[in-house]
Amino acid sequence: MQARSIQPSHAPWHSEAVEVQGDDSDTLRVADSELEFDSDLVMHYRGQPFTGVAFERAANGAYCELAYVEGLQHGVTREWDAEGRLRATETWDANTRHGVSRTYDDHGSVVCEQWWNRDQQM
Repeated sequence: MQARSIQPSHAPWHSEAVEVQGDDSDTLRVADSELEFDSDLVMHYRGQPFTGVAFERAANGAYCELAYVEGLQHGVTREWDAEGRLRATETWDANTRHGVSRTYDDHGSVVCEQWWNRDQQM
């Protein structure tokens, strides 16, 4: 299995919420720094449980995206290195790892694959 080496071109590199045009035009994308957790670990944006994609760019150029539904991490999380190569994917369901997690080498080949069932490694 090969991962594509991409730079997520549709991702904004600033800290404002944006609506993305295209296949996922109804997906709200917000800088992770603009979101807040409440005491129940529900992510909020502007006082409401967040549904959309949070993104973050590290100082070294690495980039990640985390999907949320009603404030809970839900869907696929992706991490790219500074050169735009996909380095990891992880599937979440209601704030728990659930499904497959993969890490990739410099050439996009899977170097580690783990399966999860509600945060329990299988």
